[in-house]
Order: sequence, then C-alpha cells, then structure tokens
Amino acid sequence: MQAPANRLRLAGLAAFGAVWLAGASTAQAQFRDTIPSRTYYAGIQQLYGGEFRDAQRSFSSALRGAVKTLSAGATVRWVDSICYHAMLGETYFQWGQPQQALEQFNFACTLYLDYPRWMMRAEFAPQVAVDAALARTQAPWGASQRGGTPGRFPETVAVAQGRLDNSAAVQQGGVVLQPQLWPIDVVAINRALALAIRRRNEILGPLGAHDAISKNLAVTLARGGAPPNHWSNAWIDVLRGLALAGVGDHEQALQFLERGLVAAGQFDHPLTGVALLEQGRIALVGGNYGAAAAMFSEAGYSAYLYGDIATIDDSFRWGAVNRLAANVTDVDPALAAAVAAAKRDRFDYIAARCQLALADQLMSSGDWKNAAPALAAGMSLLGDGRTGALGNFAMYLDARLQFHQGRETAAATFTAALEGQAKISLANFQIALANEMFDAQTLPTRVAAPVYEQLLSDPTPADAVLRPLESAAVMMTNHEPAFHRWLITAIDRKNLAYAVEVTERAKRRRFHNALVWGGRLNAVRDLMAAPLDRLSAEQRRQQSDALLRFPGLADALATERQLRSQLDEAWRPPLNESGERRTAQLWGDYAASIAARERQLGPVAASRVPAEISFPPFFPALELQKKLRPGQALLVFHDTPDGLLAALLTAKASTSWNCGPSNRLAPLVAQYLRDLGNVDANHALSADELAASEWQQASAKLYDALFTGSSLAPSAVTELVIVPDVPITRANPRALISRRWSPTCRSTYFTSRRSSRASSGSLAICNC
Repeated sequence: MQAPANRLRLAGLAAFGAVWLAGASTAQAQFRDTIPSRTYYAGIQQLYGGEFRDAQRSFSSALRGAVKTLSAGATVRWVDSICYHAMLGETYFQWGQPQQALEQFNFACTLYLDYPRWMMRAEFAPQVAVDAALARTQAPWGASQRGGTPGRFPETVAVAQGRLDNSAAVQQGGVVLQPQLWPIDVVAINRALALAIRRRNEILGPLGAHDAISKNLAVTLARGGAPPNHWSNAWIDVLRGLALAGVGDHEQALQFLERGLVAAGQFDHPLTGVALLEQGRIALVGGNYGAAAAMFSEAGYSAYLYGDIATIDDSFRWGAVNRLAANVTDVDPALAAAVAAAKRDRFDYIAARCQLALADQLMSSGDWKNAAPALAAGMSLLGDGRTGALGNFAMYLDARLQFHQGRETAAATFTAALEGQAKISLANFQIALANEMFDAQTLPTRVAAPVYEQLLSDPTPADAVLRPLESAAVMMTNHEPAFHRWLITAIDRKNLAYAVEVTERAKRRRFHNALVWGGRLNAVRDLMAAPLDRLSAEQRRQQSDALLRFPGLADALATERQLRSQLDEAWRPPLNESGERRTAQLWGDYAASIAARERQLGPVAASRVPAEISFPPFFPALELQKKLRPGQALLVFHDTPDGLLAALLTAKASTSWNCGPSNRLAPLVAQYLRDLGNVDANHALSADELAASEWQQASAKLYDALFTGSSLAPSAVTELVIVPDVPITRANPRALISRRWSPTCRSTYFTSRRSSRASSGSLAICNC
C-alpha cells in the first residue's frame, strides 16, 4: 500500500514504514523538532502499533517538553498540549481506563477553551487548491463513492505569538513577550481536539448534556474561532457539530457537520472523515443503517487520504456495530484488505481490531473453521492491547469458540470476560459518574430522573446483539447507590407511583445481580424453552432464528419435551411395580435431558442472540394502581441509606413515610422472630408458644416502628399486598398486622423471588 508521501513527522520514517499518519509537508521538518513535537508523532505510531506503554511514555515526554509561557507568575501551557493530552487520553481509552482517559480529554478541551481564537493568529493560505496526488489515491480496502475533491492544506502554518507593544508589561511589571511566528501543525491540533470531543461524548453518554465542559464547548464554538469568510471555518463547523452532538442536540449537530464536510465550498479536508464518522454514528443511533454504513465507509476512505488513524480505527469499529444492527449476515469484504494494509505498515492494533471483527462475523455466520485462525491471528496482534478493551473482546470471542468446541473452560472464560468488562465498562463508569454529579448537583435533582432511567434500564434484546459484554457486565454490577439517587428524584417530584417503580427496578436488579451472567442465561432459557403461545410474534421469531443457528439446543429441547410428554402420560397413580420402574426411568431420562439442555444454553447465551430479560415481570405502578379495587392496597417497603421507605397505594390515593434506619429496625425484627419461635431452622412452633403474649408484644413494637407516621386506616383495607425489603423480609406479615387490622382476615401467603445471594423484596398478600 502506498499512501501520499511524506506523512509522518518523526525521525526514522522509513524504519516505521508508516504511511497513514499526517505530518510534515517539508523534508526539513523531519530533522528538527516541531510543534507538536516529533515524540508526539512517534507516540501515535506506537499507540496504533499496540505499544501502549511506549505510547504513554512518548506522550508524557512530549507533554513535559510542551510550549509553556509565564502569566501572572504561573506557567501556562499553549494549544500544542491539546495534542499531548488528547493522545494520552486515547491511550487510556483503548486501554480500558475511562476515568484516566476522561481526565486527559478534559485537559485537552479546557486548553481549547482557554485559547478559542488561536487560529485567528494563523497565517493561512487564502485559497485551497486540488491535491492531485490525493485525488489519485485510494484506500486499499475500498473506493469512495462520494466523488469528493481532496484539497491541499498546509499542515505547518505560521502562528503569531507575543505582543507588538510590551510597554504595559515594562511599566507595570510582567512578562515581555516579543512578537514571533511559530510553525504549527494546525491540522494535528484540530484533529486532536476533534478526537478529545468525540471521546468525551462517548465516555459521558447522556451525562454530556449536563457537563460543564461539554456545554462550554458548544457555546464557545458557536462564536467562531477562525478568520472570517475563510476556508478554515469548515474545521470550526466540524468541531461545533461534535460539541452539539455531545450535549444531545443531534439536529443542529448534523447541520454543522454537513456544512463542515468541505472547505471553500468544494474541497475535502483533514476533518472531512471526522464529520462523516459522526454523521454515521448519529444515523446509527437513529436506526438509519444504510446511511450509516455508507458514511462509516466514506469516513475511513477520507481519513486514509489525510492520515487520520483514529478515524480509520473508529470507522471499522462503528461499521462493525452498524452491520450487527442492520442484521447483515455476510462477512465484510473490506476487513481482509484492511488487515493486510495495517500489518504491512505495522499498525498492528488496527489489524487486530479488523481481524477480531472478521472472527466475530465468521462465528455469527457459522464458519467456525475459518473463525478459529482469524481469532488466533487477531489475538497475536494485540500487543499491550491485550489488557485493554479490545483484548477483553478477544477473550469474549475465545469463550464463544471454546463453547463451540465443547471445552469445559468455556463458561469460566466467558465469566472472566464479563468480569473484565465490568471493570472497564463505560456504562458502569457513567453510572458512577452520575452519582458524583448528582451529589455535587451538577446533575440537578429535577432533571436526573431521565438520566438514571436511561443508565439503569434493563438491557434490550438489541443490546444483547450490539453490546453483549457491556449489557451483561452492567447487570452483574451492584448499582444500589444509583438506584437510591434515582429514588430521591422520584420522591422530590412527589410522584409516589414512579418512586414505587424505582424500588421495584432496584429489587429486580438485586435479583439479576445474583444470577449467572447477570441474568443473561436465564433470559435465553426463558426465550428458548417457552411454549410458542406464551411468546410475542417478535419473540417467536427470535426463538426460531436461534434454534436454526443452534441445532444442538433444538434437539435437546425436542428430547426434553418428548420425555415430559411421556411422563405426563405415564404418571397416573396408582402405579403398579412395572409402572413405577418405567416412571423412575423416565424421570432419570428427563433429568438428563434437562442437563443436556443446560449445556446447550451456554453457547447461545454467550452469542449475539437477542433475548429479553422478562423475569421477574415488571408492571408500571400506575397500571397496578388502576387495577386495585376498593379496599385493596399495595404496601411497598424499600431500604435506603436514609431509612426504610414505606409507600402505600390504593385505587384513589397514595402516601409514604419513613420507618427509620435499618439498624434500629433489625433488633426489633430479631426479637419478634425469636419470640415467635424462630430460634433455629428446624424448630416446631408449639400451641403454647402461639398462645404466649411475648411475640405479640414484640409484634406490636415492630408494628409501631413500621407504621408510625402512616396515614393508613386499617379498617378501610380488606386486602393488603405487601412488598417487603430487608430487614423485614423474614417477618410474618399476617402475624405482624393481626392485632391491629380487621378480625376478618382470612388467609396469608408468602411468595419469594429471592435467591440465596440476593436480598430482593418479595410479595406477601394478606386477605382481610
């Protein structure tokens, strides 16, 4: 592959063989330091070569040697440090360290906010000409269909620094800054700023609309930042489009991205690929997969012409996601060519990404013979990336391969991939950051509810296809503090029905936390084993597609159903000796068929198979309230750091109160249970113990602790549905309320959906 010549600004260009990176436009620049420095360009080569540690050292070294000035007695960095911070952030981002990455991207964007008009001092060429060499160049993996005209843009531009008049500094004290012209790679700075904004948008997700830096970027870029009526305003338009996307204004973002696609009204430029990439991402979010596919491809082609490695990398990353969303089942023909080109130029990390995407697509298409060597090849190219986000994805693919091969280590490998993802998860990071912003009220209580609702919602079937690791990792992670803050927003809005919904979601999440793979295995089992008449049309289609892909599971389910049918037929008491032997054999065969089914479920759960988390079923509180008849009431207890919350809903009213801290209630519950005879697991409750007054006294104390502050009138309730929470889940609700409620109570039953590891709430119904 031969890209445009002279594109890497570092010494020893030939040794690297790197032909994708943008750099100096004169040979002289290769042998003197530059702004940004030569070390910076070397770090880019190292990063996308998979040498993360070396890249980190290079960018840190470049940052130490960055341009600095004195202002008010302090050392102040200049815009070249945007590059160093941005690429340090990119190193951490690829390494799966979102906290450190965000810090560096924040530094980069804050530096721009300190110097928003720095390009006004640049001595740009007034006109843009066609770059004939670029016009004849084509990316090795495909050809553009846009018909764009690549322009020739000077990457090293003289930028004025200092002051012509230093008299004030001389008279009043201060730093004398002589006027100078510095040769600056303006493309590198704008490209790094664009990357920093894009990555912040991705890391922050829905929090971007409430982030101070994100909002300041949108406001500042709206004021311009390039010479009036000059072609360089195209770069400002692209940056502004990215900033608007970061605060959630996609409509305006698309307008400025479109306007910034070309400079001087006709020429593609070094940020054209960035604009196309963001347009593609917005199209993907909007479900316009055809347009997104075209834009991601074009973004890669344009980025190749101008040597933008980060955009090339993301064009393949987002392109692969878009193919999954569009349900494209064939293998992307561009991947093999991209792998060859990247390997030839020692961008092993890009080659690894493309190779792993190829392995993923081969697995999904059932071509396991070619998937195995593709995966091995991709893993061999990861370098330091083996410990980052892409390395964790490789582990996930390896787990899928092991499942297909029937290896006993498959489940453990998949679990390790999920646990690794939980540590690097952007969604988990966003939830933790939302809590910090909520506590600082930079995410105000009045607007936090929709943010938490988005961050804490159950994964959809589409998430299981597009983000299998991320969605399961979030479901495996304890997010009780986030649910508590979400509950605060509901209470602050005085929306008790919504608050009850939040408590129910929190209890469901505790349950899923305790399940294998965050409930993913259960979701797949519920879909695959359910009778067709219990499934929606979409679920029936999902079940049919999955069984076609996994015939082993289809056979296991058929055997299980056949044996179950035989058991139903044979189990007709009384059984004679022959019947007992036959049913015993059938029970053994049936148990074996269930075990066989479970072995077949693992490969399905680890694959990109859509399956909704349908149990426990979720009902909106308002719908439940509408179904309540006169005399019926729903009483929900939910433990929070602020105390045990109680919420009561009837058909026409609602009320809530705080029962006090759990550590005060727990001793009362313990005493109540002891007095009731719950002293060990096998204790039989005698008539004398039931007739004793001790447990009734303890019950009265616990009742007072739970119901003081309530406006509930027991005489008006004929049926009470109780959803308890720790610490009162073991308290017998029937005995607890018997002395205070109507003497016509008829029955009580208790249904628990708790597992041994979860402390979820349960449902108790008292018919009074």
